Amino acid sequence: VKRLMVLNPEKPADNISLQEIYMTAGINWLPSSSLKLKDDKTARLEMKATLENYTEELKDAETELVVGAPQMSNKGKMDPMTYDYLTVSGNGPVGYAGKSYMQSNAMAARAMTESDNNYFDQNFSTDGEKNGDMYLYKLGKISLPKNSKGVFPIFATGIEYKDKYEGTISDFTNYFNTRFVPQDEKTFDIFHSLEIKNTSNVPLTTASVMVVNEKDQFVAQDEIKYTPVGASSNIRLSKAIDIIMKNSEEENQREDNAKKVGKTNYSKQILKGTVNVENYQNKEVTVSITKSLNGTVLEQSDNAKVTKVNSYNYINPSSNIKWDISLKANEKKTLTYEYEVYFVP
Repeated sequence: VKRLMVLNPEKPADNISLQEIYMTAGINWLPSSSLKLKDDKTARLEMKATLENYTEELKDAETELVVGAPQMSNKGKMDPMTYDYLTVSGNGPVGYAGKSYMQSNAMAARAMTESDNNYFDQNFSTDGEKNGDMYLYKLGKISLPKNSKGVFPIFATGIEYKDKYEGTISDFTNYFNTRFVPQDEKTFDIFHSLEIKNTSNVPLTTASVMVVNEKDQFVAQDEIKYTPVGASSNIRLSKAIDIIMKNSEEENQREDNAKKVGKTNYSKQILKGTVNVENYQNKEVTVSITKSLNGTVLEQSDNAKVTKVNSYNYINPSSNIKWDISLKANEKKTLTYEYEVYFVP
């Protein structure tokens, strides 16, 4: 038993062109990239697509791969032309009217009147616009049997990159909640990353990326994020075991009953922090360091930038201190900051 669609053409059947447009599951593509470092500034980026086909045999099918996130609100639902029951009440089978949610097309019921008799003789047009949020990789005509996979090259290009070292220091003191400052100096990780610039003429889609050096030796495997033409993206390589970062804090000054909000009296504690960063490598590096804390920053060394986010239900803002420093080979630097915290004693 097969389902058939009966067409009643107005023209002779030998002079008709039919185009079928439909959506189906079972066809998918997965991007992957490889990055080969050529020297300390340039690299070669290659991207390929693995196409999976579990639906139907493709023969010389014009194929385009979509980069983006088009709206697919009914992707898991069936078209009403494909099932055996009616989705409206009346003469249809009892109990099936509630399954109209399975429709994948928005079909509106319309009563035909005599004025509609020439409907199929009228010309009409629908306004539209170009969707600029997606990019298409055009593979051309491909053939791929059902239940098979194929790998297709997308592009290969030279790009620029630079080494980056970055680390984040959490608010391990959290004085508002603990009223206590740890005495021990804590160590935090520094990570080595590559900042690549997309100098190609196509965007880079989100994909896994394997990094090898100029000797084809494995370096890392990470995920590259969607990167428009001309923009930059980061690929994390590893922990920088030859760069050590430590942070410590101490109480500096305290003021009781410093502020009253409603019926609550708050005391104020000023804390002083120190960040020690040491480079054990035999080359100069640039390190970005972000210190997060709950409080108001009063002072910060080495031209650090401070960002602050206030909250209506917290008396202390959330603040970040960011340093961008250069460390020569085997050099050590000490960064300092002060901040104030209001708390209930």
